[in-house]
Amino acid sequence: MNQPTTHNTLLVNFPVPPDAAMPEPLQTIMFWLTGTLAAAVFCYSLVLARRHASVIPVFLVLGAAVAIVLEPIVGFLGHVVHPPTGSIEMFAAVNRVIPWHMGFAYIAAFGMVYLVIFARMVDGPVDKRFVWATYAVSVAAYILVEIYPVQAGLWVYYDDQPLWLWRGMAPLTWAFLNSASEILGVMLVYLMLPLLTGWRQILIVTLCPMGALMGHLGSGWPMYSVMNSSAASSALLLQASGLLSVALAIVVVWMSTEVLSRPHATMQR
Repeated sequence: MNQPTTHNTLLVNFPVPPDAAMPEPLQTIMFWLTGTLAAAVFCYSLVLARRHASVIPVFLVLGAAVAIVLEPIVGFLGHVVHPPTGSIEMFAAVNRVIPWHMGFAYIAAFGMVYLVIFARMVDGPVDKRFVWATYAVSVAAYILVEIYPVQAGLWVYYDDQPLWLWRGMAPLTWAFLNSASEILGVMLVYLMLPLLTGWRQILIVTLCPMGALMGHLGSGWPMYSVMNSSAASSALLLQASGLLSVALAIVVVWMSTEVLSRPHATMQR
């Protein structure tokens, strides 16, 4: 009788992150800077809430805060680490320490994109060109804003990464994936607007992180699959996975523009 075959071959490739310490005083500066930006975005949500007599803008910013759950997952799969030594820790998950400045940065970055599109969608459909412009500005902002923190070691990309043109900046894939996850989150909210009446509006706080996870992992699965397999040893496959992930991110944004431009949703006040 044949016995079942067991396989002990390691099928994944999760490299050990570098042993790094959080740079100071940069971390403290970023703590206060991102905290101030997050507070400003929250205040802007209160202004919009009063202007449109709706609590939705506040829930959007709270959803942006909850979207931080995305960070340890994509950090683990995408080989990014926030130096744990000396970190002003917000929480730790998936073998990653997440500092407070990242939590504030999510509120500022995701929250601002949510509110900018919200300001256009309160009266109905959103112009496709406006969504694409928002996406392009977000991509450019991620590319430019990450240059100094990466050089200073505030967070560290390691191992081989696709579309990493210069080690003094983040790989380009991340800007496209991050921005797509923002757009998809607010698209889900727009899609559900006719049903978000009364207490149901609090569901926005969950729709935003759901959209962030769907947009990022739904676009980035080719990159993450290759990076964490033996295929990562092939430079060709690695770069192809990055290009495909960027293409899928653009598809996600295209689908979102199609939904956001439909005149079927009306905000319930």
